[in-house]
Amino acid sequence: MDLKVIDSQSSPWLPHRKYTGVYARSVVDSAISSDLEVREVRMTPGAEISLHTHEGSAETFYVLSGTGTVYTGSESVPCQPGSCFHAQAGTAHSVKNTSEQDMHLLAIFTPPLDQARKPDAGLYKVIATVRSVGGHCGFGHQVGDQIVFDGDTVDGRICMSALYSFLPKVFALRHGADFPWLDAAHKDVATHACPDAQNPVVFEIRRVREAEGGKKAS
Repeated sequence: MDLKVIDSQSSPWLPHRKYTGVYARSVVDSAISSDLEVREVRMTPGAEISLHTHEGSAETFYVLSGTGTVYTGSESVPCQPGSCFHAQAGTAHSVKNTSEQDMHLLAIFTPPLDQARKPDAGLYKVIATVRSVGGHCGFGHQVGDQIVFDGDTVDGRICMSALYSFLPKVFALRHGADFPWLDAAHKDVATHACPDAQNPVVFEIRRVREAEGGKKAS
């Protein structure tokens, strides 16, 4: 039948693989729908889902209980029961539980996350490494700092101005794009300077196979 009855309460709470104090259980998964994925998320007091993106899926999340703050990189927005947010694919966002009770969210992904990663979205990770700092970086970047983009998370500290200025380049590299000004021997590596012309921070942006792992020294 077209109507499916879902016993969401029977799904187990599973700890997030990265964020301490964050748990999720499936409500609608790929076995039920190919159009969307729904998860209930529970965040303990003080827990935070740090800045991240979903490159191939939009996320709509609705606050069921508790209070907290949603960050978009450039601004912060308080949230409470009934608050609803929509992050388009590739939009960086984070959530923190600022209350003394558990915070519950209903997260809806369109299309489902595993569908968005196929066939090639999960092929590359992108690692941004600070190669030079001119003048004084107000954020505190130093040569050697690394930030890893794996399609689900942004792992590492990074200035928001720099992040938003080179995200299109990160997205293109992750999905296998070739830049016409790079020769074949260097097609996996690009450079990018932050927008501060007086104190430029230059990043090397390199894509690597997912199998090569996380942060690496180059």
